Amino acid sequence: MLSSIETLLLFNHKVDRLVNSVFLENIKRNPQHTVRFNAQNRGNNKWDLSTTNNLPSENTVDGFILTLRQFMQNNDPISIGNIAKIYDSESKLSNVKSDFDSHRANLNSYLNSGPRNQIIYNNKQLNRRDILWTLLYGHYAHSDEKYLKVSQTWLSNPILSGLIQMEFVDILVNIMNGLIKFKQINESAINLLNNTT
Repeated sequence: MLSSIETLLLFNHKVDRLVNSVFLENIKRNPQHTVRFNAQNRGNNKWDLSTTNNLPSENTVDGFILTLRQFMQNNDPISIGNIAKIYDSESKLSNVKSDFDSHRANLNSYLNSGPRNQIIYNNKQLNRRDILWTLLYGHYAHSDEKYLKVSQTWLSNPILSGLIQMEFVDILVNIMNGLIKFKQINESAINLLNNTT
């Protein structure tokens, strides 16, 4: 079992790995990731719909998610939930615990809020967490039956797919920004733990 310091260091190492990922390099090159919707009138009220985009490739997203999901799955020692337990259990971290808790609450609030483009699916307004979990567990990282069918439906519709994928990339970028902030808080925590042991 890893010590608190070792776990925080591992968390920070994995954040650095994501910071240096091809996914984020792509985002830096194309910060205004967009989806263009195309409609071609074939007459008689029939339209061909398609999209083009400058989003990161599916393989690039796959590679990013492989590491990212470690921060989300509580069976991993570096999940945000397990890191919170370190802050709860280490009395030496009381000075930075409130920063961690506040930042975690902000990230959860962001995930529970609606995306920049309102998306309603099956009469339910989607929030960012819906989009994240559905694509993460139904398309990229797993094939959970609950999410698989929904993700297949979303991705088979060119318009919905474009919107969902654009929002998904935004969500990943914002989670990454959150992880960088967690890393900074962890650095303070590591210093406190090192100075008092």
